[in-house]
Amino acid sequence: MPIWNSIKNLLRVENQNQRHRDEHRRIQRIFDEDRQAATLTLADYVNLLSGVPLPSTQQKTEFAEFVSTSHSWYKHLPVNPPGQQFYFFLDKYAGCDLRLLNDIASPMERNKQGQHHSFIPTAEYRSRFGYLDFGCGRVPAVPGDGGKMHGLPKEILEVGGAPLTAIVHEDSPVYRVCSQMTDWPEESGGRTALEKIAARCREMQDPATPQLVRYTSLSYVDPLLDDLVAPERQRQKREIVRSIDRVCELIRAGWAQPDLSESRYVR
Repeated sequence: MPIWNSIKNLLRVENQNQRHRDEHRRIQRIFDEDRQAATLTLADYVNLLSGVPLPSTQQKTEFAEFVSTSHSWYKHLPVNPPGQQFYFFLDKYAGCDLRLLNDIASPMERNKQGQHHSFIPTAEYRSRFGYLDFGCGRVPAVPGDGGKMHGLPKEILEVGGAPLTAIVHEDSPVYRVCSQMTDWPEESGGRTALEKIAARCREMQDPATPQLVRYTSLSYVDPLLDDLVAPERQRQKREIVRSIDRVCELIRAGWAQPDLSESRYVR
């Protein structure tokens, strides 16, 4: 019964992933109910990160790569600009799982690879990315030392935000994604690049094309489309790094100011 066993394993993995997603939604929901009271000031955030090293240049670059493939963005993000707003920041408990008990989040280090490819062990996560983290859509929350969830300071959200589109994912150069494009950033070729992408999509859906079914499959990454969208994918990754740079500059400046370092204890 190898096929049946494979199906059972897939269902087991999906159930575990769903429980993980449900836990994070529950934490976010509790934070949303008390958002105003729980939002950190910049001074409190800087104080919470006392002793947390800033990421290296390599860690920033690797994190941008990690973010770009951490989820199937080509299926979920808007194809056209401006896309979806992402937030990049430092989290004292980055790379940990969060378990919620009586509205208190308990960070727990991962000792082994989780079921989702992005759930890597905490030690490996910290080695590759430092204490970097990100959020998509909603304002991210981070746990204080006492387990209470806190919203990020508005200053961090302002400098750490960057919009991303479906193109940031390496599997985006497929017909079903690229055929929806109606706009393209000037920095990545503008109207000229958009017309080339549209022309390639027309070729792929031509009834005379022998590989029509394959070309229009969501799983087929077209090399020609990949070459055309690659400049925009790289631009978005650079924007991730720039956002991280701005956040690090703000944190570094906060550490250098006595009035910011003398903040209340963040629980």
